[in-house]
Amino acid sequence: MINKLFLASALLLAMTSYANAELVSLSVAIGGFLFTNTALSAVVGLNALILGTQISGAGARLISRKLKK
Repeated sequence: MINKLFLASALLLAMTSYANAELVSLSVAIGGFLFTNTALSAVVGLNALILGTQISGAGARLISRKLKK
């Protein structure tokens, strides 16, 4: 049981870090190339951060369902 919890927490942390880092770097790249307006690129960055949080939340739900079985 402890091993399952450790594995799940490590996987969740990795997924969260990866999703947020990828989406934020993508939004910064898009903001830099396509949008010269600072406010608009900040909105794109915020949307990417929210999406990264939603992805990690979906991963957490998936892992918790797998652990309950």
